[in-house]
Amino acid sequence: LATGIRGHKRWMEPFTRRYRSREGIDLDSLNHIRKKFLMDLDPLYEILKDKEKTLKDYTTALYELGVRLNIEQKLAEYSQWFAEHKEPLIAKEFDQVYQIVMDLYDQMVLLLGAEHCSLREFGEILDTGFVEVKVGLIPPGVDEVVVGDTERTRLKDIKALFFIGVNEGIIPGALSSGGILSDLERELLIEHEIELAPTKRQQAFTEQFYIYLNMTKPADRLYITYHKLNEEGKSLNPSFLIGKLKQLFPTLQVIDDDICEDMEHILQDDGLSYLTAGLRDYHQKGASDLWKELYLFYRSHKEKEEILRHLVQGAFYVNKEQGISKEAARLLYGKELKGSVTRLEKYAGCAFAHFLSYGLSLEERQEYKLAVPDIGNIFHHAIDYFSKRLDESEYNWHTIPDELRESWASQSVQKAVEEYENSFLRSSKRNEYLITRMERITIRTLWALCNQIRQGSFEPAGYEMPFYHIPDSMLTLQGRIDRLDLYEEEDTVYVRVIDYKSGHTTFDLSSVYYGLQQQLSVYLSAAMDYLKKRY
Repeated sequence: LATGIRGHKRWMEPFTRRYRSREGIDLDSLNHIRKKFLMDLDPLYEILKDKEKTLKDYTTALYELGVRLNIEQKLAEYSQWFAEHKEPLIAKEFDQVYQIVMDLYDQMVLLLGAEHCSLREFGEILDTGFVEVKVGLIPPGVDEVVVGDTERTRLKDIKALFFIGVNEGIIPGALSSGGILSDLERELLIEHEIELAPTKRQQAFTEQFYIYLNMTKPADRLYITYHKLNEEGKSLNPSFLIGKLKQLFPTLQVIDDDICEDMEHILQDDGLSYLTAGLRDYHQKGASDLWKELYLFYRSHKEKEEILRHLVQGAFYVNKEQGISKEAARLLYGKELKGSVTRLEKYAGCAFAHFLSYGLSLEERQEYKLAVPDIGNIFHHAIDYFSKRLDESEYNWHTIPDELRESWASQSVQKAVEEYENSFLRSSKRNEYLITRMERITIRTLWALCNQIRQGSFEPAGYEMPFYHIPDSMLTLQGRIDRLDLYEEEDTVYVRVIDYKSGHTTFDLSSVYYGLQQQLSVYLSAAMDYLKKRY
């Protein structure tokens, strides 16, 4: 990613380019892995890139890759490992996979072997085959639990059935509406032997039939449950089915889970789990009478009160952490604060972002592409090259001819590009276009800079000037001033600092006040300290 190795040609060449890395890059080891990788994969690539090959050729190349990688033996070893670790079902899966894939290859060659197809079509055929493949396993028959819905699940020899969620709108479900034709029109079409999707009436009868089937399946026990509240805490009504059951079986009683708890289950660990769960959900659900009794029981016993105190502290703990400790900060950043103005601005904007960047040294993974910061850096270098060349020439910002300025501007961009990051920038047509665009923008920028200098009294006195600024004994700032301009009178020297920006940036006093835009003010302060020594 960091060095832009893409495509077969680049993979066939030895890796020689390095990139910024905290640890050393072992190119010998990487090239050894590259050769091993290509030895296995390159024969497949050579077949797949040939558009004249048939589906049989593609499939054979894929099979031979599996042979080179010793897939059959590896799968057998996995199967043996899972069998030894008492995972018989997974072991059986690994036993079957290789033969299933071989059978799929055979079928593809038998049916379509002589056909010419694109690589994409070959991939789609393979995907379709894999989707249809089934791994045959004998399901465990003892203590089996089947979970399903009322319509699709086919149950046999069921001893106990839990029929859950019997609420209004769920059992039976809300009937789907919509469509162009009404139920009356559908029934009219059915009379003329034109059958479409079922009407609402037919849907209702079908669903009731499924409900009847499921409720008559269990041999021993039938549990029917419904809930009072939905996930948002709003009350819900039970299905009409509950009322119908009460009519059919007058002695049936609804067991309210909130009122009648299984006391043995609650008190099996002295009620601690129940107490903890109640504290955790206290804000959302409140507390039941039983939970309140248990809470008072813990409060009234000296031995248990200490446990309760810790639980309450944990449940209602408020994080008052203000940041890392002074000791941790010293270990991360040292006793002397050194850095750039950008670092100060980052800290003012978000202390946590500063901690991630400068404390933990996290950074995005390097990728081989021309990003916005790269373009900004190239602009900086190009203007710097132009400025220094102008200083060394017979011309200045007032006298340089327009044609020469434009020519030098283009040459400066070319030099900046060539010297930037191992000169990878010309690796694509997109980058070539961006370089041409940078030339145009640099020519316009230098035209504007020349006009600005000609209009005023300030004269450039330095470019890319590094500085070490010490506002106080605890802090050392370092940076680089893009351009320093001076205007001298008899007893006064005026100074101006300029920072080149490739994006849309404005000088905002409120941002300066809150520490979010300190660069120009710190640069000016550093320039004045430097100039006071000279003047």
